[in-house]
Amino acid sequence: MPKLNERVINAVTAVTSMVNSMGHEPKDFVELMATQHRTLQQNFTRVCVAWMEHLARANEQGSFDLRNEASTKLGKIFVENIEEVDRYLPYV
Repeated sequence: MPKLNERVINAVTAVTSMVNSMGHEPKDFVELMATQHRTLQQNFTRVCVAWMEHLARANEQGSFDLRNEASTKLGKIFVENIEEVDRYLPYV
């Protein structure tokens, strides 16, 4: 794994803490994200696409268990149904 930037570590820690809490509502996160600058929304979507691609690879490699099997299957479906060129999100 490459040496991670402290900002990345802090972001992952914040997100994992949020999703690990009781009463976490994805809808609340989405509603607030929708108020952010459009470029930030596009950048966030890049992260989501990269995550789906990672999950697809994990599925292909059998690198999952019951806790994340459904996520890897969804990643596989995502990658199989959206061409790589269509997953590219330009900086505008």
